[in-house]
Amino acid sequence: MWTTEQVQALAPDAASNKAAQKLLKLNKWPLLAYNEAAIWGECQGSGSKPYQTRIALEEPAFKCSCPSHKFPCKHALALFLLYVQSHNAFKSTEPPPWVAEWLEGRAKRQAKKAEKANKPVDTAAQLKRTAKREEKVEAGLEELSLWLRDLVRNGLGDLQDKPYSFFEDIAARMVDAQAPGLANRLKELAGIRQSGQNWASELLEAVARLHLLVESYQRLDSLPSDLQHDIRGLIGWTQTKETVLQQAAIRDNWLVLGQYIDSDEIGQLLTQRIWLQSAKTGKIALLLNFAHPQSRHSLDYGWITGTLRAAELSFYPSAYPLRAVVKARYETSSITSLKGAASLQAAFASYKNALSQLPWIERFPMILENVTPTQANETWWLTDTSQHHLPIISHFKRLWDLLAVSGGNAITVFGEWQNSCFYPLGVWSEGNYVDLAPTA
Repeated sequence: MWTTEQVQALAPDAASNKAAQKLLKLNKWPLLAYNEAAIWGECQGSGSKPYQTRIALEEPAFKCSCPSHKFPCKHALALFLLYVQSHNAFKSTEPPPWVAEWLEGRAKRQAKKAEKANKPVDTAAQLKRTAKREEKVEAGLEELSLWLRDLVRNGLGDLQDKPYSFFEDIAARMVDAQAPGLANRLKELAGIRQSGQNWASELLEAVARLHLLVESYQRLDSLPSDLQHDIRGLIGWTQTKETVLQQAAIRDNWLVLGQYIDSDEIGQLLTQRIWLQSAKTGKIALLLNFAHPQSRHSLDYGWITGTLRAAELSFYPSAYPLRAVVKARYETSSITSLKGAASLQAAFASYKNALSQLPWIERFPMILENVTPTQANETWWLTDTSQHHLPIISHFKRLWDLLAVSGGNAITVFGEWQNSCFYPLGVWSEGNYVDLAPTA
């Protein structure tokens, strides 16, 4: 069950969506058809032969005979939008050879990929590679530990005058040490210097968390096993989804609370966050997916905010488990209620408990009941019935939608607490759930 918004989110850029809108005319498509696996169509262009466009629905995946280097192209976007908006115009039939051969080729490649993944692992070689990397990481952490101590010893006063290379050089050293998680945190330090009048306290807090991470890794063997997984992940060690899927899964109906896609500073990596809540236990789950901007179609568009979906999730080992991977998914239905923290005090008690188990949580999910948007000192807040206030993040783009839903009345809001401010992602009011995530 796809929506117009989900299809448009697949576009590589705004121009592609605009171009696709011009093709949403049935007379431009002499052929529109589908089966359970794919949809396909022929779009009449300027040439004598129509462009042949096909979409495999499971991922989704796209192919078009047009010369465009964009992916998906405007024809694929238009075909998908027509399927969502004018489904009755499509004929259910067997695919023609140009579609069947493409689907068969994809199936063969996927089978080879699965066969390769199931090949026996050379355990001895793997252990040797791991030991070599451990040596590099430990050497890098020793160097970073000295750098952090020097940073604090010399004070933060002149950091705003330091060139970016001051942070970039040590970050590059962490990349060489095969600790990319540390490299990313060091690059973030450089940006904090320009974050406003409270930059020094924010930077000191970030440095303290980084120092704690370094010290924890150097004492890894003395820590609980779940926390060890967290620390190794923050350093840059990865755990495959296939490994996580081997663990027991939780089957439940999951409320889709909110989702959005972020890009890194240089526009080379997209991060998709999908927040879910168990209808039975209230447990929160985070689905994280990554892709290059040219491969954004590979992200997971099978979750519709404001709906309830039956699914099986396996959670990554963690001292405070949030991240999960989907093992199986089933039918979708409607949300009938949303329960969360009855007060801001209760919400922050949960946050405090989470930090006591995992101090590096940077985006903490909160469902806040009975809060009202208010404004004071040019800042917007969420205010509960006890007149406690929570600042809304300054760059929140859907403020007027939030205010319109509230109408000055108390509402239930879901979002992320990002260390110092709240980022709303969805709101429940009068039996309706409204998506507040940023639009493309």
